[in-house]
Amino acid sequence: LICSKYDIGILNLFSLPLWLSIIIALLLLDLGIWLQHYIFHYNCMFWVFHKIHHSDEKMDFSTALRFHPIEIILSTIIKSFYVILIGPPVVAVIIFEILINVVSIFNHSNIYIPKRFELILRKIIVTPNMHRIHHSIVKKETNSNFGFNLSIWDRIFGKYCHITHEKEKQLIIGLEEFNDIKNKSFLNLLAIPFKSYLQPIIVMSVIPFGAIGAIIGHWIMGMDLTIMSLLGLMALIGVVVNDSLVLVDFIN
Repeated sequence: LICSKYDIGILNLFSLPLWLSIIIALLLLDLGIWLQHYIFHYNCMFWVFHKIHHSDEKMDFSTALRFHPIEIILSTIIKSFYVILIGPPVVAVIIFEILINVVSIFNHSNIYIPKRFELILRKIIVTPNMHRIHHSIVKKETNSNFGFNLSIWDRIFGKYCHITHEKEKQLIIGLEEFNDIKNKSFLNLLAIPFKSYLQPIIVMSVIPFGAIGAIIGHWIMGMDLTIMSLLGLMALIGVVVNDSLVLVDFIN
């Protein structure tokens, strides 16, 4: 709404028909999700949180819901900036959010699709078999097939990975580092990112992202102090206080 009201974003620089703006916006939003996913794999600050999504050893639709809360917060902030940059119609954002959630559940599922039809289908969209390769324990395969919706981005950027049907049947899901972790409870998975050697970097990096989130909340809500800002500040204080001893140990 703000983008449309103040003509913010690339699409608002042109007088395009609504239908064309929606199509272009959906394509750009999908590209943005692909780029974000790629960055979350190759940037250590984001990977320590995103790897929790890859901790599942048996992939099904519930895997689509396995995300660390901090990754969700970071993802929302990044997506907000991307929406401001694009300036899509409101209806395009609503359609995309519904689409990405439905498609995410679909491509994380263990639905069987006949191989011939599946190979044709994956030329357009990300299928469960295609995305299952992304969840492989083999690092080269993990760092491929980043798409959630359209499969074209992986092909364009050279990140598409195809393996034989026989190898797909023997595919091992998960990450090697989680093989040694016996306690894979919900609370322990939440704590894992803060137990790594990257903890001090994470603590210092979350602060500016939290501050940016508070500013966005203040701007969008139009209040002196939004609920989003309060929750963000409380979370940041909790992270810094709980992890301060580890930060001191790391420096020493």
